[in-house]
Amino acid sequence: MADLVRKEPDKLLECDFIYPSEETEWASPILIVPKKDPGKIRVCVDFRSLNQLTVSDPFPIPFTDMLLDEVAGSEMFSFMDGFNGYNQIGIAPEDHHKTTFVTQWGTFAYRVMPFGLQNAPATFQSSLLGLLVSRAGTSINPRKIDCILQIPIPETVRDLRKFLGCTGYYRRFIFRYAVITAPLTALLQDLVDFFWSEHCQASFDLLKLKLVEAPVMQSPDWTLPFHVLVDTSTTATGSVLSQMDENNKDHPIYYASRQLAKAERNYAATELECLGMISPYRSFVITYSASSLFFTSTIKHYGVSLPTFTIWKTCPLDAATTRVYFHRGVQARDTPH
Repeated sequence: MADLVRKEPDKLLECDFIYPSEETEWASPILIVPKKDPGKIRVCVDFRSLNQLTVSDPFPIPFTDMLLDEVAGSEMFSFMDGFNGYNQIGIAPEDHHKTTFVTQWGTFAYRVMPFGLQNAPATFQSSLLGLLVSRAGTSINPRKIDCILQIPIPETVRDLRKFLGCTGYYRRFIFRYAVITAPLTALLQDLVDFFWSEHCQASFDLLKLKLVEAPVMQSPDWTLPFHVLVDTSTTATGSVLSQMDENNKDHPIYYASRQLAKAERNYAATELECLGMISPYRSFVITYSASSLFFTSTIKHYGVSLPTFTIWKTCPLDAATTRVYFHRGVQARDTPH
């Protein structure tokens, strides 16, 4: 048994997760927990004394029932497991000594977050999501940004997909994401040679810059009206969900955008503006930058094409809870896509 227990600190020392310490004030004991497999054990640190003095982090942890409801009915499942997931998160140097634990082979302290800390699950959950939640709102974890900034120029389609996968996760923070990434996504199409042009490099650099400059997205106040600025060009459609503060200043909550499909790029101006209304917005104030939208209530009298009429009829806007305003293009705020 002693040999098995000894292997645990040796392994942690080899990984540079712990280091020898002379701290005794915060020292915690270790516990030996047998595993189901014969001859295997789990070495745990008993942090109960430390946890009693720890301020609880209220970050929500997913409920098992909710997760089961989300995956129920699926036909294919995948499983991913991180290597010592908690140990991938560093601890502030000034707090290392608080994780000190004692063994018969010496006293050690953690450089990384160990299992057993009260706030470890909440910290890991928020770090895994790559977002920071505070009173001001939601922002991107700077450490995640640093990782993306280190990504080199893609040399293959696979490299490009990985890069866009990383940045796409944070597209809700990036203004005009669909337009910025257009030169890059064009390289993902079938029968297109992978050629890294100046436009691709400019898009690549701008996308990284936008991540660095990404704003703190305000948390929604469900007692106030929401504003959705919607606009559509011949290449993309986008929207900004926002709310006014007490000084009548608009604060973004969410950026959304996508490139238009080939058929959609043939739509007329009225059809394009209607296209931007498909998303099921309710209880929002919708602002548009094209006066052509005001004719949609009578489009059936002017022989307009079927796509426009269909879009308008299927748009789930409730007249009782939604107000539509018109802003000229030069007066409207920046186009969201």
